[in-house]
Amino acid sequence: IIDPMPGTTGTQTVGCAMAAAGLRVFHDRVVYEPFVVKKESGPVRKQYVLPVKKAMNWSETEECHKTAETQDYVAAFENLDALFDVPIATLWYDIFRAFPNSKVIVTDRSGADWTAKRLAHPNSQLPYIRPCGRDHGQEAWKAVGTENIVEIYDASREFIMCVVPPERMLIVNVFTDNGDPEGFWKAIADFVGTERARSPLEANCQLPRSLKVAC
Repeated sequence: IIDPMPGTTGTQTVGCAMAAAGLRVFHDRVVYEPFVVKKESGPVRKQYVLPVKKAMNWSETEECHKTAETQDYVAAFENLDALFDVPIATLWYDIFRAFPNSKVIVTDRSGADWTAKRLAHPNSQLPYIRPCGRDHGQEAWKAVGTENIVEIYDASREFIMCVVPPERMLIVNVFTDNGDPEGFWKAIADFVGTERARSPLEANCQLPRSLKVAC
């Protein structure tokens, strides 16, 4: 399961929910093990995920695209069930093509709200696939302009809707769905698709920021 959306769209909340549903989840710097409180799984992260991230020289356009096209994503991610955040959002389409039977979960948020919040992150990448040749961080964002960033974010979301078959996609918005935890957990359990996933997810569960508050 791949989340093509950048951080600050509910990726940590939904990643925790996926782990609570029994999946092994990568989120940014952490691997969540199934059914347990958040912990870092060092060997998996160092052996498989970090090489993908470190190989990307984002400032060199030609080298960046070549590396993205030639990385072995199957070897990098086959030991994980769900992928969120950095560097997934910028490489998701390459990963999606490497796993032709993968599903996509879209952690949705309005472009304007996302941009306003994400500006506080000092090293954020622009929200589109392979931002090769672009500097990161607030100075780069200022050069592009807030209105343009909102349009880039919205266009990237539209691209996801175009290329991912609807039967393989789930859209969740933790900012608008947090009044319906039962519906949220049901959607996650149905998307994961196993009976085992339903057992720990009671109707009164909160949307989890960490597994400690999941149920």
